Amino acid sequence: MRIRGGSSQLAMSFAHFLGDCIHLNTPVVRIGQQEQTVAVSLKTVQGQVEVFADWIVVTIPWSVLRHLSIEVPLIEAQREAIAHLPYGISVKTLLQYSNRFWQQSSWGLVVAETPYQTVWESTLTQTGEAGILACTSSGTPSRNVVGHSVELAQQTVSTLKPNAPKAFATATHDWSADPWSQGSYCYFVPRDLKSWRSDLPYSAGGVIFAGEHTAPVEYCGYMEGAIRSGQRAAKQILAFAMT
Repeated sequence: MRIRGGSSQLAMSFAHFLGDCIHLNTPVVRIGQQEQTVAVSLKTVQGQVEVFADWIVVTIPWSVLRHLSIEVPLIEAQREAIAHLPYGISVKTLLQYSNRFWQQSSWGLVVAETPYQTVWESTLTQTGEAGILACTSSGTPSRNVVGHSVELAQQTVSTLKPNAPKAFATATHDWSADPWSQGSYCYFVPRDLKSWRSDLPYSAGGVIFAGEHTAPVEYCGYMEGAIRSGQRAAKQILAFAMT
């Protein structure tokens, strides 16, 4: 359930393997298809450039993708899904303490009617005295913590554990305010699964879609789903290349 050394090891491993193939600060503005070639327009510090490939794997959340120019042979169900798949709103705040005072109360996952609905220790498998509590507020209640996220996270911990010390380091992220995600993870409203999700194809021309939002339903919203979708995309490309 966890990556040894932290989840950042996954991204660092990709970076180490790919090296200069990774380009930062180059957002995609257009994806097009020209006969058998896929063309992707990128915004760089030098201006807009186009790159070409036989296949591309698009992992951009559909909450962001729907605002880009997509000129590939999508079927109507794909366009409908990209345009309307809803994404949840969530704020996550991490509080680091010099000692794990919560262990005296045998905390596991705490769910409560507090500004942050869930609190758990994210350093459970790590050694040392210091520890980190992860506080998450999702859905409509998360709108109430925006602008006061750290203060309300510490207030939540104090409510659950009176006289709790003050965290000496904090970090917070509002996924709905992040322009590159515009939401935390996908979810499905009534009739979505029946109308298009169950048999939606995840390729169109030379474009293959991946990401947690394209994973089997039981893995949507999780890193596991994102990884499985990447493995599926790689197998698709290999199968196409061999035909």
